[in-house]
Amino acid sequence: MKILLSLFLLVTLGACSHKKKCTDKSSCAKEESCSKAEAKEAVAYGGLCANGLCKKLEVKGDEKFKVDYKGKCYLFSSAEARDNFLAKIEENIKKADAHWEKVSADRVR
Repeated sequence: MKILLSLFLLVTLGACSHKKKCTDKSSCAKEESCSKAEAKEAVAYGGLCANGLCKKLEVKGDEKFKVDYKGKCYLFSSAEARDNFLAKIEENIKKADAHWEKVSADRVR
């Protein structure tokens, strides 16, 4: 009976009633206390590999290879891609941002 009451209260009150962004370094885009929509907002480049974008490629990123930097969560397709991106992170972010603008504009059309 206590379990049913607890479940009812959890559903009624909502599991995530706050508006916290998922920017914690340890959990980045997958924080238990946040909704999926909030978590997705924190992920840069729509979940594409940041290193791929700076090389003008569209490769799906993987949460296993994620890095939180200045409040954004960057996903990478592999550990090697992540390490290459981090070697010159500011320069690579500028390149990835520039290509992302083109990619995201093409997706809207």
